[in-house]
Amino acid sequence: MLDLGLVMPEVDGVRHRFVDIEGIRFHVAEAGEGEPLLMLHGWPQNWFMWRKLVPPLGRGYRLLMLDLRGFGWSDAPLSGYGIERLADDVLGVADALDIDRFGLMGHDWGGLIAYLVALREPCRVQRLMTLNIIHPWPPALALPANLPRSIYALRNAAGLSARQMRDDPAPFHQYIRGAMGMTEVIGETEMAIYLGPLERPERRHVTTLIYRTFFSRDVILMGLGRYRRRHLGVETLSLFGEDDRCMHAGLLRGYEGHARDMSVELVPDCGHFIVDEKPELVAARAQEFFRD
Repeated sequence: MLDLGLVMPEVDGVRHRFVDIEGIRFHVAEAGEGEPLLMLHGWPQNWFMWRKLVPPLGRGYRLLMLDLRGFGWSDAPLSGYGIERLADDVLGVADALDIDRFGLMGHDWGGLIAYLVALREPCRVQRLMTLNIIHPWPPALALPANLPRSIYALRNAAGLSARQMRDDPAPFHQYIRGAMGMTEVIGETEMAIYLGPLERPERRHVTTLIYRTFFSRDVILMGLGRYRRRHLGVETLSLFGEDDRCMHAGLLRGYEGHARDMSVELVPDCGHFIVDEKPELVAARAQEFFRD
């Protein structure tokens, strides 16, 4: 197994910077020129998940690929992993980079956080594109119905994944590949880049805390209608791979009364990791959608 530790992977055309917000250092991978496009990853990935989109999108946009709190090459404090706090981080990074208005794109956790950023600061978000993630208004009955697909997430919340990362990472990699439907396009090198930082002793708490906070608080509040009175005024496109093993498409229902300018596209023959599986499709949709 490749052990990369915290060595930064190289991608042609990508430069790196760090910004400090309230004592926490955040890493931003940057590429291209043009209007800013802020890109947010999910678990267990980091900024590197966007590498296949750098060549096509970097020709027209300034890509800002943020490592969320605790992930990749950003700092990993011992608290602050609720979705609202993570949205604070994103807006703080945008402020630190002097970016007032930006396109916003997110996958998995990054997609849910992107929704919250757009709800909170609609005047700053030009357009929003989310990938294989639920929106803030999922049908209440759809959440418990999705539990069979969330076993890996419940293991994360219980701390079992962090324990397995410590004791024997190799079987954990195989379990995650099967449970989350990672395909052959995500090889051992990519897995090491994604999971390597999370498996370091000082970062194992991140996986536990982000999922434990979600299941013990955030998802309950969402199911109870936390965002019921919030309207999404930003034009939004949601792409969703139909073969997602982590969440079912029924979770996408219920947005119509909250987001009139939102459209959903189901992508056949594609699982949860849509950027790795269908990079050309994602790039084409993004170019069309974010074009002024």
